[in-house]
Amino acid sequence: MTQGEALSPSASHAPDRSRDAGNGTSESPPKLSVRLYLHASGDIAAKFPYHQLLVEAFRKLPRASWHAKERLWMFPASSLSAAEEILDGIARVHVELQKLDPLVHRALAAASAIPDLRDLYDRMPTFLQSKLLPFQRDGVRFVLHHGGRALLADEMGLGKTLQAIAVTACIRESWPVLILTPSSLRLHWASMIQHWLKIPSPDILVVLSQSGGSNRGGFNVVYSNFKASIHLDGVFNIISYDAVQKLHDVLMESEFKVVIADESHFLKNGQAKRTNASVPILQKAQYAILLSGTPALSRPIELFKQLQALYPDVYKNVHEYGNRYCRGVSPSFPMSFYFPFLTYPLSCDSCLL
Repeated sequence: MTQGEALSPSASHAPDRSRDAGNGTSESPPKLSVRLYLHASGDIAAKFPYHQLLVEAFRKLPRASWHAKERLWMFPASSLSAAEEILDGIARVHVELQKLDPLVHRALAAASAIPDLRDLYDRMPTFLQSKLLPFQRDGVRFVLHHGGRALLADEMGLGKTLQAIAVTACIRESWPVLILTPSSLRLHWASMIQHWLKIPSPDILVVLSQSGGSNRGGFNVVYSNFKASIHLDGVFNIISYDAVQKLHDVLMESEFKVVIADESHFLKNGQAKRTNASVPILQKAQYAILLSGTPALSRPIELFKQLQALYPDVYKNVHEYGNRYCRGVSPSFPMSFYFPFLTYPLSCDSCLL
């Protein structure tokens, strides 16, 4: 506008829209960030800056509680869907919800969907129950609580073999049983089964190599060299990881509902032939029990194939798993909080989670 030009009435009386923008009703609702994560307690934690509408929302959530010391709300995983629905429905604010990592979400969903079989515990013979130490009883109940699919990671010498045998005694109607084990432990397993379950020697089948070992227990022995004529028809069938590769087709055609993988860290290498041969057999079984005192010797990635054997629908992708667990961050919680299907007691006196 030039210096001599008059202001038009419309220009001189036009409303100051920049000023009204701060007070008008068209202003976008405030944004509130809510972060959900897995707490060390096993519950879901919600962290957010104070806002009355958010507080009121969590007060409506079943079984949610405020933890003043940590300044966060917590609720059980079973209330997760309800929490997300309530937060999405809050009016007058825009909730930016940081949801659980998809892998963690799948793991919790799978854990909540697993049938609880602890009622089967009393099917174990009284003689066997009486020989179990308290923490071993807890280990058996843990496996049953997780539907018969779990990894027992007790330290060496705490009786993982006995616990696995005790679990099989609770699900006798699903026999026969297949046991994958290192070559040196095949006859040890046969002897333990015979001792604890009173199974006749001829009903315990052990697959040996052509030159393999003595058979002082009188077990039913077959040799992996003659795979064309092998029939795994024992009540308990014991085979080495090396023989699994040779007999893979036979094993996949068999209908073993119960499979035990002893020293399951033998499956840590995803590129190994024995891993690729053994994992599908475990995935196919209704009940799968993995045993190892050292499931991950040095890196979390060593757990991936073992977890995938138990829950392939949860642990789908090694890159997704690696991105979450293998980025050089020290865990602040016990392993069992990250992996709900893993027991990891530190000593004989520890209780299994």
